[in-house]
Amino acid sequence: MEVSPVLIRFQQMMESDWAEALLLGLLVAAVIMVLFVAFRAYRPLLFLLALGMAFSGSQSGVAGSMVLLRYGALLSLAVLGFQGLSRLRFSGKLMLGLAVYMILTSCFSIHALYSIQVTVAFFLLCLGVIGATSAYVQDIGQVRKVLAVIALVALVWCVVMLMPGYQASYKYQSALGRGQSLAIATGILAPFLLWSFFQTNQNRFFRYLSLCAFVILIPLLVMMGQRIGIFSAVIGAFPLVLLRLDVRRILLGVITIVVVSVATVQVLGLLRPDVKDMLKYKFIEKKTDMGGRDLRWRLLLNRCIESPVIGHGGGMGDAAVAQYFGTGAHNSYLGFWYDYGFVGLLSLLTLIGVTFYRLATLMRRPCSETKEAIRLLFGVFLALASGAFFESTLASPTAIHAGLFLLVFALSDVLWSFSNGPQQGCHAAYAYEPEEFSEVISY
Repeated sequence: MEVSPVLIRFQQMMESDWAEALLLGLLVAAVIMVLFVAFRAYRPLLFLLALGMAFSGSQSGVAGSMVLLRYGALLSLAVLGFQGLSRLRFSGKLMLGLAVYMILTSCFSIHALYSIQVTVAFFLLCLGVIGATSAYVQDIGQVRKVLAVIALVALVWCVVMLMPGYQASYKYQSALGRGQSLAIATGILAPFLLWSFFQTNQNRFFRYLSLCAFVILIPLLVMMGQRIGIFSAVIGAFPLVLLRLDVRRILLGVITIVVVSVATVQVLGLLRPDVKDMLKYKFIEKKTDMGGRDLRWRLLLNRCIESPVIGHGGGMGDAAVAQYFGTGAHNSYLGFWYDYGFVGLLSLLTLIGVTFYRLATLMRRPCSETKEAIRLLFGVFLALASGAFFESTLASPTAIHAGLFLLVFALSDVLWSFSNGPQQGCHAAYAYEPEEFSEVISY
């Protein structure tokens, strides 16, 4: 009989030396979560969920506590999400319907227990992120507050990455986890720091702290030796940079980052010659090598063509590829097709197409209140959607990339409804009273 991996992980933690402290921590955390739900504390719960998802892949003792934090915040947000079901827009309704379809498909999987566990967790993630966001966000000020929560997570991420023993490189040299997954998370969080710096109505200390963290993360991404991480950071920040900076400042910023990165690599070469050799191999000698992804994609594509309509259940695509290569497919779209069939893939592509159209349309509208938020969401959306071709993180209930993808869906739905309200105006469509708009937007 199959045993749930969650139960196995929990049993291992209960048998450890710190089981009593864990139980006490669980009790305290449960009380705090209940209070958050009772007072509808959406932003603290979102912060805890994003923090738990960012750090739950750790290779150290941090992982256990982050997993519990993630599930606690996820369940609490899911409760709040029920309050937002009546306010769901098109993308939210389609995404939740797709999540239900994913659960139904997994019931017929050959590893049904595992697949159902994965898809139920993803459904709760959809309900918590999309439902709770729809219930909470009623004006553009609250959109900024939601983005500020992710910026704060990115700042914490940067601080932890600088701690001794947590620096990541190409191999398993960090207590936080694999260099590859860390690079992707770092790349997708970095644009939120740049957006935070551009918020002139925020505390100046926090703005410049965000800028320093952004500048620090770029050399860290280079040292990780992962091109997908750098690609995500560049694509995510590019629309925002084009809005706020002229050509001269952009060139100055690029030159500064390049100089800092090259100097960091040279200093690192004196201290760690092996890491410098790895970077030379990754960025100079290994220009066209896809790391075996093409072979994985070919295998999974053939499996999808053999059974294009019927899905095999959540997580089965990576499992099918891992039988031959030891790791997953490294392609979210092929994995989604294999797991949930053509209907699931078509629904996902429809969501992506609608979101792309909406954000691209909103970017062309002259609305000073939303332009920075829209450009940030558009850049992050492009980074996530394009990065999904190379990694299997888009439908993972544990990856922060999936959580941010759902958050982009929810916020794009909200912003679209704002801009297409009864008066079709930049400000008139917002669901707020005049005095609410004067509220000071803070972290």
